[in-house]
Amino acid sequence: MNTAEVWMLQPKRFSPYAHLILMMITFVNCGTDKVNQSGVALLARKLASVYHQWHEVVLYVAATDPAAKPIIRPLPIARLPEVANLTHAHTLYVPPFRLDPSGFVLR
Repeated sequence: MNTAEVWMLQPKRFSPYAHLILMMITFVNCGTDKVNQSGVALLARKLASVYHQWHEVVLYVAATDPAAKPIIRPLPIARLPEVANLTHAHTLYVPPFRLDPSGFVLR
């Protein structure tokens, strides 16, 4: 688990064959506490260069009330910049590339 900003600065330290959880995705390339949609677009471009644009990721927001449900929204990396109403509570889960039974990577 890491912040999206740290991953943007050092993506080669993370393997695309491992699970990746990025917190604070709206703070990428942001000098304030405001949600930065352009930073999310920058993050999506960087993720697409490591994985591919149609690799499915999951936006997640934990429930803040015991009666509420979490928000779990799967979508391809290419659609990340189009998501409206992102908040600082959104976390991004990036699953690894799948391996077939022989060990070859499937994209």
